[in-house]
Amino acid sequence: MKKLITMVPDALILSGAGALSHGAGLLHPAAGFIMAGILLLVGGVSAARRAPVEKDEA
Repeated sequence: MKKLITMVPDALILSGAGALSHGAGLLHPAAGFIMAGILLLVGGVSAARRAPVEKDEA
C-alpha cells in the first residue's frame, strides 16, 4: 500500500501531461507532438534531479 501511495503523484503527472498534449493536438496536430516532447524533457530532468528512492526490504 505504501508503494502505491508513492506512485500516485507520478501517475497524476503522467495523466495530466497526456491530457495537455492531447488537448494541444486537437488544436493543431504538430502542437501536440511539440507539447508532448517538452513535457517529456521536463519530466526527465525532474526525475534525474529527484533524490534516489529507498528500496523496501520486506
